[in-house]
Amino acid sequence: MRVKSIKLTNFKKFKDEHFEFNDDVNIFVGDNNAGKSTILEALEIVLNYSYRGRPFNSEFTPDIFNKDAVQLFLASDKSAMQGCFDLKNGLFD
Repeated sequence: MRVKSIKLTNFKKFKDEHFEFNDDVNIFVGDNNAGKSTILEALEIVLNYSYRGRPFNSEFTPDIFNKDAVQLFLASDKSAMQGCFDLKNGLFD
């Protein structure tokens, strides 16, 4: 399975952004405070149910999520799959 794209809605500095990923290597480049680490944090939450290496529930604060939404689009070699993960009070629905 590989990540094809991610949509961040009201997650930290991103109000409504969509990022497409290549099938090979992806490199995040930008100035300080551009959001590079924020993209990786969103991927960590959705894929590992953790935030900065800790179980997600222990790190949840209202300051991190404004609208409680992170969408992730996943694809395997054979088929595409869309996953939408809603975060409410530190729990996945």
